[in-house]
Amino acid sequence: MLVLAAAACTALILGAAPPAGAAPTAGSAQISVPAPPGGVNVKGLYSGVSLGVADQEIAAARQLHARVVRAELRWSTLEPLAASQIDPHAVAFTDRLVADAAAAGIRVIFTVDSTPCWASSAPAALLRKCLPGGLTRAANAWPPRNPADYAAAVAFIARRYGTQLAAIEVWNEPDQANQLYFAGPK
Repeated sequence: MLVLAAAACTALILGAAPPAGAAPTAGSAQISVPAPPGGVNVKGLYSGVSLGVADQEIAAARQLHARVVRAELRWSTLEPLAASQIDPHAVAFTDRLVADAAAAGIRVIFTVDSTPCWASSAPAALLRKCLPGGLTRAANAWPPRNPADYAAAVAFIARRYGTQLAAIEVWNEPDQANQLYFAGPK
């Protein structure tokens, strides 16, 4: 009976009907607990990603009944060549991802990371090897020379997608020395 009671309790917490044969508990009809805001990580914006990936990722999230998706939005792919020069394919991908999510009733969290070559504070030796739009040590391991450039890119994202977003995550674990994010020289 303990297993059955646990199943009934879990069903109530998740907002589902109790399993068949579960004995009602006192006051159980008055309990109304919304389903948890479950979410999943999905593939985000990276160099060469196709628009179809956005459709596939949101379709998979919808099948999982996700209410939120978290996707990486690489700044180095969004603005690979210069400040305020948004790559048309990059914005088409993010537009598609956000539109697909909104149509499915899913909110988006973008984690914005990966410094473009033009903005990286990496040493000259690393910058010479940096490929615009690519994910290299100069792009991912070094913060921007001018934080205002990053702020402008994030502001663009906030203005463009506004209330369709659940959040914008500033970088991904910039404080983790065991990762490459903002690790700088070692």
